[in-house]
Amino acid sequence: MENTLLHQHLLIKNLKRSTYLFSPIMVEILHYVAEVPREILAKTRIYSRTPMRYVPFYPAQKGGGAITLGSNTWQSITFTENFFSSDAKLFNGRAYANNLDTWLRMSAHEAGHLNHTVRYKFFVFYLIIFAYQYLKYGHDAAPLEIEAEDGNRRLKKFQSYLKEQYGSSFLRNLITSEQEDDQKIQRLKVVWTAYQDSIKGTNKV
Repeated sequence: MENTLLHQHLLIKNLKRSTYLFSPIMVEILHYVAEVPREILAKTRIYSRTPMRYVPFYPAQKGGGAITLGSNTWQSITFTENFFSSDAKLFNGRAYANNLDTWLRMSAHEAGHLNHTVRYKFFVFYLIIFAYQYLKYGHDAAPLEIEAEDGNRRLKKFQSYLKEQYGSSFLRNLITSEQEDDQKIQRLKVVWTAYQDSIKGTNKV
């Protein structure tokens, strides 16, 4: 396992399968910004793309991407292999294993699709609805893509608040601190509550 931010703090190895799971602090962050139940995030299997699981089709050397699959009983997110590497030369500078912002941004978007897998219950229905929307509207204009992107928008607003109130390194420092998971989660909860209160205060003005 690489000595990277990703492998140390963002994901944990799923010992039952050759996959990963989101770390507890990642589950908490994504629960807030993507509005996905914690229990779904905690059991979502995370894959690195391989020749045997070659989705999504985005070229890794151009930044790659991710795809969310599932139903109301199982969920998975597969990221292109550059997300798991720190070898910048191999991926034309687009190796993201130490890039917190890129991992948060992509995860916040893909986590939004987890709600869709539950909403449509059956994997086949989920795929059919996505295929129909992509054909009719195109990828970026598909209603489910727009809905999933709400998580990324909420993340950016939260990051802006954190930068203003606590400095640009707050989230990274929290994630990488040596505190126990429960302590990190409690600290995040306090900050998120303060952020929500600030939004309510602004809306009253």
